[in-house]
Amino acid sequence: MDSPTPMSEPLYDPEPEPEPSGPLPTRRELEESCPGKDSPPTEVRDWLWDYLLYRGLDPESSNKFIWTGAELHAARFQTLRHAFRHNCGILVWEADALAADVYTIIQVSNCLEYDPKLVNMLGFKLLPALWSIGFSLTAAADCPVTDLSIIAHTGESVGTEVVHQNVTLYVTGNPSDKAVLYLTDIFGIQLLENRLLADSFGRAGYFVVAPDLFNGTPSTLDLNEMSPTQLKTFLAAVTPEETDALIATGVDYLQNVKNISRIATTGYCFGGRYAFRWLAPEKGLKVGFAAHPSNLQDAEISAIQGAAGVAAADGDTMMPPERRSLIEALLLNTTQPYTLSLYGSVSHGFGVRANVSDPRQKFGKEQAFFQAVRWFDTWL
Repeated sequence: MDSPTPMSEPLYDPEPEPEPSGPLPTRRELEESCPGKDSPPTEVRDWLWDYLLYRGLDPESSNKFIWTGAELHAARFQTLRHAFRHNCGILVWEADALAADVYTIIQVSNCLEYDPKLVNMLGFKLLPALWSIGFSLTAAADCPVTDLSIIAHTGESVGTEVVHQNVTLYVTGNPSDKAVLYLTDIFGIQLLENRLLADSFGRAGYFVVAPDLFNGTPSTLDLNEMSPTQLKTFLAAVTPEETDALIATGVDYLQNVKNISRIATTGYCFGGRYAFRWLAPEKGLKVGFAAHPSNLQDAEISAIQGAAGVAAADGDTMMPPERRSLIEALLLNTTQPYTLSLYGSVSHGFGVRANVSDPRQKFGKEQAFFQAVRWFDTWL
């Protein structure tokens, strides 16, 4: 089903459309109720009705989707974008956002399966609670991007350091035609958790380069732990111009030494700002992701020229709710594809330095990683 077109008459005898009643569906409810491959068109239509309600669109547009569950699961991103664009009468960038979102839900449904013993023992109604602390899902063999074994939280890093144009780069991953430029938090490539996370992107199929953004002298305090004087001193020592020059060296290494042109960037805290700042094809980067970005300027968000993903923490004092809302509004105005996911029970830094002994923090870190990988896989 590569190029569906709107049809004036349904291929089945439609039942009366469901009328919205009660509260709008939640994200979790939509994920749990995603139609299976054996679902008839009526179930797919009803699910899309709920999804369009959730997104604030006219749910009656769901009547134009006459797909079976098998067709829905087989749909590629381009197929979904085409269908949303024409069936819902929305703009291209809106169709892009819906297609990316639904494609992600479908792929998660394809790739993840419940642990049968857990389901039989506890029952399906407890799965949402288990999801919130990171249990109940196991990866299918044909979907390595959902395989938790590719994420390393402890142990030794497997990459190496190389020096290119007098800049130290942490390099990891097998040779590939696609790459991730990893922009670290304030603790730099010297922090083991940064190296291990870069290694994880390597195991997800990307060649990874992480430039030393602090020339061997990273901070010992996070930005939100500094006094006003310490913060002012630190930011004066790592100016955007100096940081841009270090990042440019990493991009040059990927393009001219490794001959890779398909480059995504992921940034954390300090590096998250630069994932936005560098998101433009003329700068060599086609898609970006940032977890709990700090000191991100409005103009840098508005200037992006590629798909941008964000992972935010509900306990991040550097990105309170009003700032998250503004970031989302600015992303919306760019007309670029974007996603912003909020993770509960985590704080600033969770994308790299989560306390993995806490199952909720561990889940947040791992899910943010998969969010980035799926974003790159879709848009790079």
